[in-house]
Amino acid sequence: MFKYFYALFFLSLVWTSCSDRSKDNLPPSVGKLGSLVIVTTPEVHGALASNLDSVFLKEVLHLPGGEPFFELLKPSPDEFFKFFSNQKSVLVLVTEKNKKDMSDLLEGFTDEDVTAFINDPQPVIKDQRDVFARYQHLVYLFGKNEEDLKRKMQLCEERLNLALLDFEIKDQHDKLFAAPNENDHFYQDIRKELGLGVKIPSQFVLKEHKDGFWWFEYNSTEGETPKTIALLAHKYNYSDTTDFTYTAIRTVRDSVLKYHIKGEIKGTYMGTSESDAYPPRFINSFKVNDMMGTKVRGWWNMEGLIMGGPFIRYIVPVPGTKTAFAFEGFVYKPNLNTKEKDLRLIESIALSIH
Repeated sequence: MFKYFYALFFLSLVWTSCSDRSKDNLPPSVGKLGSLVIVTTPEVHGALASNLDSVFLKEVLHLPGGEPFFELLKPSPDEFFKFFSNQKSVLVLVTEKNKKDMSDLLEGFTDEDVTAFINDPQPVIKDQRDVFARYQHLVYLFGKNEEDLKRKMQLCEERLNLALLDFEIKDQHDKLFAAPNENDHFYQDIRKELGLGVKIPSQFVLKEHKDGFWWFEYNSTEGETPKTIALLAHKYNYSDTTDFTYTAIRTVRDSVLKYHIKGEIKGTYMGTSESDAYPPRFINSFKVNDMMGTKVRGWWNMEGLIMGGPFIRYIVPVPGTKTAFAFEGFVYKPNLNTKEKDLRLIESIALSIH
């Protein structure tokens, strides 16, 4: 199970950057959330093919889609520069033998640095931002040869996934809110009413604002399947830390959503599923804009109807008060194969809580 402890993780990375490119002159990055480009020479691709699949396509309990990435693209350096250089998430694999072929991807490092990274017996993960496109992350792993890369990848598997996942969510947030949009005023409106605010992307429309409860929706289709992503915000009073347990958070959630989110049939309403047929519930601490809070991943259901989907709920105490700010995103599609990219969009929006 991956754990999203952002602060601890980012302290473990050494940041590098390319100073000879102007971000303003770069094209915007492209690529779906959950899509990863892995660039290295064909020999390394061939030797590590099964390892890469097992690391990035393995089942993960807290993801209803089942894996951290659902699409891996594996170009050579030449193919990368022809077709993939503006993708948002890129993993670069470097060995002693292929470092010359990878030189255009390594211009942010000195030859001495690359040699040291390759020969280090421990995995060395480096990253660069906005190298070939805006809101892009390149993450690097170095090894003496293919066998050394396999060994190091096994040692740093969780850290490597954290690097790519966390960067993807942060970059998606930056991309969403890079320019002003027609929903910007909602942030101040929500903050004034609830004590904290959250930014709402332009594609979401206000469905309900009643009794301190905010409900936004984005409706689209994937193929022929309709999809809804909803964002909710409200506040409530709390007494002490026991009010931030899973049971307490679920109780408040159910009491509020029972009143606000009704089913199409009279007497039906949204609740929180405890069924073992769905992915397990997860609760952990998180930090956003220097504030600590609690994050719950679970599965919602519609009482009285066969409907359900994943949700992520964020609870942040409002500084100087005994009230808690609740922000939630949930996804509905009429099948259980809900893509993790929809939840990553919600996580990127949650980074704006302030």
